[in-house]
Amino acid sequence: MPALKQQKKKPAAPKGSGKRPAQNASSQARQRRPQNGAASHTQAPRSAASRTTQSGSRANKGTGARPPQSSSRTSTGQHSARRPAANNARSSQQRARASQQGGKRPPQQGARRSAPPRRRKPKRRLRWGRILAVLLVLVACVALAVTVKNQFFTTQETNATVAQSVSKPLISDADKAGFDASINSDSAILINADNGDVLYEKDADAQRAPASLVKMMTVYVAIKNNDDLDREVKMPEEAFEGLEEESASQSGLQKGETVTVRDLLYAALLKSGGDAANALALVTSGNINSFVELMNEEAKALGLDSTTFVNPTGLDDDAQVSTCRDMARLLKGALGSTVFDEVFTSRTYTTTANDTHKEGLTLTHTMDEDLANFQRYFDTSGYEIVGGKTGYTAAAGNCLASLAQKKGKPNYIVVTMHATGAGDQYYQAVHDAVTLYGEAYGQ
Repeated sequence: MPALKQQKKKPAAPKGSGKRPAQNASSQARQRRPQNGAASHTQAPRSAASRTTQSGSRANKGTGARPPQSSSRTSTGQHSARRPAANNARSSQQRARASQQGGKRPPQQGARRSAPPRRRKPKRRLRWGRILAVLLVLVACVALAVTVKNQFFTTQETNATVAQSVSKPLISDADKAGFDASINSDSAILINADNGDVLYEKDADAQRAPASLVKMMTVYVAIKNNDDLDREVKMPEEAFEGLEEESASQSGLQKGETVTVRDLLYAALLKSGGDAANALALVTSGNINSFVELMNEEAKALGLDSTTFVNPTGLDDDAQVSTCRDMARLLKGALGSTVFDEVFTSRTYTTTANDTHKEGLTLTHTMDEDLANFQRYFDTSGYEIVGGKTGYTAAAGNCLASLAQKKGKPNYIVVTMHATGAGDQYYQAVHDAVTLYGEAYGQ
């Protein structure tokens, strides 16, 4: 058998090339030995995969070496199988040298040096003390704002507030008014509706029967205790009880008629309907007594110290009393509600159409005719009575609570009670109000 040529030593392939080094020299010789006595140069060429498989099996038989793990490692070419064994020794020396240097692997030629790791910025520590201090300041500010709001503002509705607290006593020095008007009513008061200052008063603290001025509180309490003013209700039969016997005024609505709560507000103030006032009490509280309790609670909140309510209509009762001063406080406070202001300053209103009133029921203010008689005077003086609530019973006489406005001037409120002079039902009360407003506006 001809001697095998010595192979030239080749440099070790870089680690990670995927080529497996040769097992030993004998296994290389067996791989190149011809089979069945034929010369190696006459043997037909075989595929690299088949030669590698056979050489691996022979090596396993001769040396007991472990067969290759996968075909990918043995099919990388002849050069990987012919790598000299000296490379193994060189690799062992490099590993030993690396272990002596602290286990660090020496850098290979041509390998890129990795950049040093960036130094991470230390996380900022949370300043919990400062955060807690800021939170405490915010809580203190909110508490202060709520305190100021509750002290200086009285919520009347979600979209309206009273400008000043009406529970504080009003100025009651009549000498500051500078005039002494001649009026027919036994009790009267004129105040600035913006700040509550009293410009004129006449026996303003005398307790008298308030008649239908009570309905101002009835409407105000109903507004505050009904979230949906457009809710439809039926006129209850109980709302009409006792009205005809007392010759009380009615709005014109019928028993069982379908109306809205808003319709009842206008019917109670504009037409002074006792039926509408009772209906408001029933649809709000379920019964009249419970509603009257709400009226007295609101009177206490507004500072009406000389007022007691017994019914929502204003019909005479010995226990139902009030004063001009208290009624002025009530009107000033109620006007802080946008709904009350809208109803109080209306002259006409048409209720919701229904089966009873196909086109609705038109309501006209009870003092509309009397105001028309003074319209020429209003036109020349520049001010006008824009709203009011009338009242009359045998014990109360003619009563009126009204509001006047003039451009560029304050708003004023006049309340008169127990007017007994001759004339139409409300003429004397309206005449007294016109007289006092004229003095206030310098006419």
